[in-house]
Amino acid sequence: MEKKLVYFSVVVLMISLMTVSVTSAGYLDRFITGRVSAGVNVSVGITGIHPISDVAIDAIDAQTPTENGITYVPATVRVTDSDGGYDVESVSIVFTKSGEATRSDSSCDFVSAGGDTAVFLCNVSMWYYDLNADDWSALATATDKGNGSYINSTPVEFIYGLLKAMTISPSSISWGTLDAGDTDQSAIDDPTVITNTGNYNDTVGLTGLNLLGANSIDIFPATDFAVGVSDPACGGDQVNVSPINVTDSISSRGLGATEEFYYCVPTVPNIPTQEYSTANAGGSWIVSY
Repeated sequence: MEKKLVYFSVVVLMISLMTVSVTSAGYLDRFITGRVSAGVNVSVGITGIHPISDVAIDAIDAQTPTENGITYVPATVRVTDSDGGYDVESVSIVFTKSGEATRSDSSCDFVSAGGDTAVFLCNVSMWYYDLNADDWSALATATDKGNGSYINSTPVEFIYGLLKAMTISPSSISWGTLDAGDTDQSAIDDPTVITNTGNYNDTVGLTGLNLLGANSIDIFPATDFAVGVSDPACGGDQVNVSPINVTDSISSRGLGATEEFYYCVPTVPNIPTQEYSTANAGGSWIVSY
């Protein structure tokens, strides 16, 4: 009788433990998501400690000014850094010429990096009136991202070309009606304002043309006119059908730089009454550099 009781007790205990295990397992199921792993994004920035070792400017092509405007001059800069091309913080460049305003790009564009080299593209604005010279100098500066130091390139020279260009206003000059024998007769609508829209910097020329009468026969000779840079111009240079350089004229460079021509008939010739003009002769007087 005792053996049965003991055996029964053990069986009951095992059943009870199994019940608890099953019950416990069902309870824990409510907290298990089914995942066995999860990703964690990791990032870190590294800056090198070594300075930039070299800055070099590629050859710059000869440049032609843009009339009355800006020419954008490209310059490629290559920077070497043993910590890698991405360790270059920034590049700037300046163009200089003695006696001229400095032209620059303070923030050149990053183009690419490979190995220990970074490539930047600079674009410098040069004005139409900047000096024509074959020794404009370009100097680039690169700044290191890691230690903040900077280094300059070896200067590179390039050519900024000559541009002869102008506008004139008004495009016609007249005297109205003159009497033969009159003296010191100034034009009624001068001066001719000559605006320099390039970078030429020298004397200004004039080529005359005989005025032809309405009858297409008689002429008013160009040599009976005078031109000068101040009013009255009656004592100025004699106009000619060949080019002349007008005394004291200068095509100054600069924003809005101008020269002025004034005209005079020192003595009105005794020629037949009618209208005389260059248009009748099929041409015009030419202002030139």
